[in-house]
Amino acid sequence: WFVAMGVVHGSDFPAQFFLRQHLQRFVDPFDHAHNAFYYLYTFPAEFLPWTVILPGVALLLHRDRALLGRLWFPLGWFALTFAFFSAAGAKRGLYLLPAFPAAAIVVGAALERWLENKRLAGFPYLWFDVPMWAVPAVIGAGALIAPVVVFFVSRADVGAALLATLLLAPLGAGLAVW
Repeated sequence: WFVAMGVVHGSDFPAQFFLRQHLQRFVDPFDHAHNAFYYLYTFPAEFLPWTVILPGVALLLHRDRALLGRLWFPLGWFALTFAFFSAAGAKRGLYLLPAFPAAAIVVGAALERWLENKRLAGFPYLWFDVPMWAVPAVIGAGALIAPVVVFFVSRADVGAALLATLLLAPLGAGLAVW
């Protein structure tokens, strides 16, 4: 691929691609420049809805050393990826995509442990129970309220409000019941 691109774009391609688009973006960005804390507030938003149980995951890993020992690889994968891209000058949300599978593995293992040992002594499962009920309830309430908001915002388009009601109300009711 690199050879073909060099043939098509000329001898300037390797310098442009490797030095400017990669090395310079990392060290001295010419666009997408953000501070070192950029991913601390974008990752939680992009990892929703699972972000709401991250405090429970952290507490579970702190208390369950056996689980923590099994998850050292995905935790290291996430931490190194997060640190590497946080150190870069240029940051975009999609740059952190390689960290998402590692975070999903950790959250999945914690959820599995929660389901195995649900409500047994020694761990306050409130950190999992409340988010697991609250997220669908909030989504369901939003889906039930959205048609009303659409109606009042766009009074001229009653058809859109009716369509939103017909589409979102069953979804909201189903999520709220779930």
